Amino acid sequence: MANNEVATPYAKALLDIVVERGTLTSVRTQVDALAGLAADSFDLSNVFANPTVTESERKAVVGAVCDQLGADPMLRNFLMLLAEKRRLAYFGDIAAAFGHLADAREGVVTAEVATAAELSELQRVKLTKTLENLTGRKVRLAVSLDASLLGGLRVTVDGHVYDTSVKNQLDALRGRILNEL
Repeated sequence: MANNEVATPYAKALLDIVVERGTLTSVRTQVDALAGLAADSFDLSNVFANPTVTESERKAVVGAVCDQLGADPMLRNFLMLLAEKRRLAYFGDIAAAFGHLADAREGVVTAEVATAAELSELQRVKLTKTLENLTGRKVRLAVSLDASLLGGLRVTVDGHVYDTSVKNQLDALRGRILNEL
């Protein structure tokens, strides 16, 4: 069974509950924090994924982590269910699916931005506003560095690619020159 086949139904169930209770924003923050913690901690990810860890041990660890994070009681119950059903190993995938579903519900789109150099905060704000005007939706930037671009940036949002990189401009110039020969 693929991870998304396991993760998506759990993520949808969690989303439905938190939307109904009006706690989407706070629970999303907690889910993101826990997913980051699980990704960064070998011990925690081992408890989540190791089949030799007993249910009571998994629940004890989940309870301690929830106490530490001040987790919403509903999220605690959700995590206990995952521990009981041996689904904690999928928590990273569940958290990612939950984030995508929450974004879709809130009308947020992620713009994948590749740039040759780090963007300043002012550049990020201006780019976000420009993309929001272009798409008519809230935009979250996911910025990565790509030195091969030489300068400028390449943005992919909603399946559209906007490439203002120096590399793209040089490639286009090379193509025009070769066509004229």
